[in-house]
Amino acid sequence: MRISRSLLVAGILVLVSCAHPNRVSRGHIRQLTRRQEPYVLVFGSLSMPRTYTARPSIRFVHQSNRTAPEYLLHEVTVASNHRFYAVLIKPAAIAELDEFEAAVGSRDTAWDKITYVRLHSSDGPVAFYLGEISVTPPSARNVPGKTMTVAMRDDFQNAVRELKQLYPEFTGAIREAPLLRAPVPLAAPPPRVK
Repeated sequence: MRISRSLLVAGILVLVSCAHPNRVSRGHIRQLTRRQEPYVLVFGSLSMPRTYTARPSIRFVHQSNRTAPEYLLHEVTVASNHRFYAVLIKPAAIAELDEFEAAVGSRDTAWDKITYVRLHSSDGPVAFYLGEISVTPPSARNVPGKTMTVAMRDDFQNAVRELKQLYPEFTGAIREAPLLRAPVPLAAPPPRVK
């Protein structure tokens, strides 16, 4: 009895330690696909210097106009330099998820809007790549109004390959989200010597 209880606890600890906090479970994707629910899978990566103590988040919100209520679709806080995946589903209070915007920041600082995406009801499940997002602290820590610097880099091909490996059951279109700033192009690897 004691041994089986110990094995059960050890098994649960192993499963919990293997869970990735910034990913969506495959079962959740399968469930949404089986129910034919429209959803948006957003993905990218967020990196910051090791010395940076703040934990920036990526917020996904829906707001049809400036006077309309803002609906928080999802918020991802990335503790270290990792890729993130999130599912956006229509809130019950709106007829359809026809648009969303993404912003990087934290509750203690400002939010830096990085993309606005307009969706079409005929899209079905769709995935949007946001880019490789890099956050750096301001050069002077005590300057009022200075929060952080957000830079973008494009690595679409590698990100799509990883998405297909993680979620082979995802059959929707995979697109790059239109960025509100020009991404820094990823340097091509040097040619191989034969």
